[in-house]
Order: sequence, then structure tokens, then C-alpha cells
Amino acid sequence: MQSAKQINMRNKQNAKKVFALIVLVCFIILSLFSEAFILTHDEHEHGHNGFGGSCALCVQLNNVENLLKQLVMAAAVATLGVISLLTTTAILYAVSSLLGLYTPVKLKIRLNN
Repeated sequence: MQSAKQINMRNKQNAKKVFALIVLVCFIILSLFSEAFILTHDEHEHGHNGFGGSCALCVQLNNVENLLKQLVMAAAVATLGVISLLTTTAILYAVSSLLGLYTPVKLKIRLNN
């Protein structure tokens, strides 16, 4: 029989997983809508009567393109970070298994004090 504390902890973990899934789905939907906005408004008629003589739609397109570029860069950096972390972990695991052979106990070194 599970205690109330274990059930509460499991509910918190499930809530975190659901929240992460919702954030991921929102991120994917935002990316898809941004791409759709770019594709549908790519060849628009310019109305350069906006602020500083710039087209409001051109400004929005530039903002969306910059946002997507930044997101792709962040994803690439995160992927590179995970790959380097996994590589470092694998190397340290291999080295630690070798170093385990040379512990003071295995070498029969007497430790006083």
C-alpha cells in the first residue's frame, strides 16, 4: 500500500511531465504557424506607408524569420550540448572503470588515521 507522500510525489512528477508536453506542443504549433505565415505572405503587396516608410507586413515577416533562426540556433546548441555531455559521460565511465582497478584497497595500502 502506498503512502500519501508517495502518491503526492507521483502526482507532482506526472504534472511536470504533462506541463512539459504542453509546452512542447505549443512550441511545435507556434513554429508551424510561423512557417505558414511566412509562406502565405511571402509575396505580398508592399504598403510602405508605415513607421519610417517600412511595410508593416515586411517587419512582421522579418521578426518571424529572426525568431525561427534563433530557435533553430538554440536547438542546435542544445543538441550539441547534449551530445558533448553524453560523450564526456561515456569517456569518464570508461576511465573510471580503469581507475577502479587501482584503489587503495586493491593495492593493499594501509591507511592510518
